[in-house]
Amino acid sequence: MQRKKNIFLAVSLMVLVLACFGVYYVKDADGSDVDKDLFRPDDLASVDRVVLTGPRGKVDLAVRGSRWRVNDEVLADGNLIDVLFATLQQAEARRPVAVRMREVVSRQLDSAGVRVELFAGGDEVMTFLAGGNAARTEAYFREPDSDTPYVMVIPGYRVYVSGIFELPASGWRDRHVFSLNWMNFSGLEASFPNDPAGGFTVVREGNAAVIPGMAQADTTRLNDFMDNISFLTANEFMETDPDSIRSLNALMNVTVKDVGGRAYHLELYSGDGNSSAVYGVVDSSAVGVFDRDKIDAILRKKSWFRSN
Repeated sequence: MQRKKNIFLAVSLMVLVLACFGVYYVKDADGSDVDKDLFRPDDLASVDRVVLTGPRGKVDLAVRGSRWRVNDEVLADGNLIDVLFATLQQAEARRPVAVRMREVVSRQLDSAGVRVELFAGGDEVMTFLAGGNAARTEAYFREPDSDTPYVMVIPGYRVYVSGIFELPASGWRDRHVFSLNWMNFSGLEASFPNDPAGGFTVVREGNAAVIPGMAQADTTRLNDFMDNISFLTANEFMETDPDSIRSLNALMNVTVKDVGGRAYHLELYSGDGNSSAVYGVVDSSAVGVFDRDKIDAILRKKSWFRSN
């Protein structure tokens, strides 16, 4: 009787060992025990340059002085930089992509993904490929020399993690049109292609903005105008050739100059009707889309500033 009991216990122990091994194997295979921090730099705070290379071109984000810049040309949108670093901090590897799909996903990352390179003080900190499925509902990261992509998530949020890396250069630029220090403001020229007589000039005299030759200018209106100009922001910038919108109705041209002699330009265009979109060509290169209310606030001709 005791012998049978011992045999039963031995068999039971063997079954238990095999079961434990099976559970371990399955967990390892489906990625339940993957390193969640696989794509998270050890010292994210030290990262001062991020290079994104993909089908839509190369975006080089780097700290210059105290501000991030895009391709060393324009200021970056601070809010998007915050989103970028929050994504790098919070994104976790949930599991490897299923074995049967790994080759397909890897080919997709190689051909259509974005290569993300992080640098600190000139040294490469981390590099990985980012992309996702066609519906942008599932994001994948993969190390460059690996054949195993991972499904990426931000715990608690239903977001497409790779989306921030896929923005073109135009999507990263600061939405402010005139990115100068307004303490260095020197002058402004406004012109109206369809009404040349409506144009005017604003210059700085001491701490005040004045319109030369208009002794009785309404200072409240002029100050409001200057505030609206200085805080003017685009809703978005587009990957569009500026010449493609110059056939629209020309509304206004604005040139702002600083004490260093640098000039900042804005050309405004619109389709027919007051409800159509307003587009702006910034510094002859970038095309922005604007709220009409914001533009109406600066479409002021010279006569509007005269004191009644």
